[in-house]
Amino acid sequence: MLVSVIGAVGQSLEGSSREIDLRKWVSSSREYISTSLISDKKINLFDKKGLVFGFNNLGKGIFLSAAPADHGVLRDIGKMGQYKERVMNPDELLATTGTADALTSWNEVELKGDTLPDSIVVFGSSQEQISDEAKKAALFFGVPIYLVRTDIYGEPTDRHDDREVSDEVKEFWKNRDNPVSGRVEQEMSTLLDEVWSYYETEEIGKRVMKYLGGYESELRAVKENSSNAEEFTRKLLAGLGQENIAALKEWIADGD
Repeated sequence: MLVSVIGAVGQSLEGSSREIDLRKWVSSSREYISTSLISDKKINLFDKKGLVFGFNNLGKGIFLSAAPADHGVLRDIGKMGQYKERVMNPDELLATTGTADALTSWNEVELKGDTLPDSIVVFGSSQEQISDEAKKAALFFGVPIYLVRTDIYGEPTDRHDDREVSDEVKEFWKNRDNPVSGRVEQEMSTLLDEVWSYYETEEIGKRVMKYLGGYESELRAVKENSSNAEEFTRKLLAGLGQENIAALKEWIADGD
């Protein structure tokens, strides 16, 4: 099954409490929907908190790409092309998800942005854990709710959970996150701290939102799930990628 926790890259969260505006979600224009392939033996997600859409019946032309790690990370290092040239089958994708050599603990499968869910997925041990939000979403889309029994299949993992990784993966993330010797320039942290301060001053934020357009809800969601400016910076940087951040710097500097 493909699942998507709403609020992943390419989607929108509405409201400070993570409550989803379903009508706005359906009508919003998005390039793609970010999903992850899960199985009864492997439930690795980008984020395990929030409303979860399920996708089982994919029509022709809905599937865009699949890779055993976050697409943004792979694009940043120029390795996404190999997964565009040869599509991994589900067994291959699951077998390479969350291994010690994988750059992220979750896989990513991109679907066309206008794809609608055919189920709502809840991870829990009983029907009492099905939230009102999940019930409303199921009624809205006219789809069933699937309860994935965590007492049988185990709790899902996400990007915050510890996992064993190879020395190469440790070195990759050390270099990527290092603001001096890694891929991330030191001034990026200053810029993104200013983005963080938007939520207090609104001044720099108006410029950032003008550049990012429809991504305001994603930024708010990242902020609400970050404990401090450093964590926010790291998450936002990973989501935007180097090219977008460089363009954002120029946009702000130009004063347009």
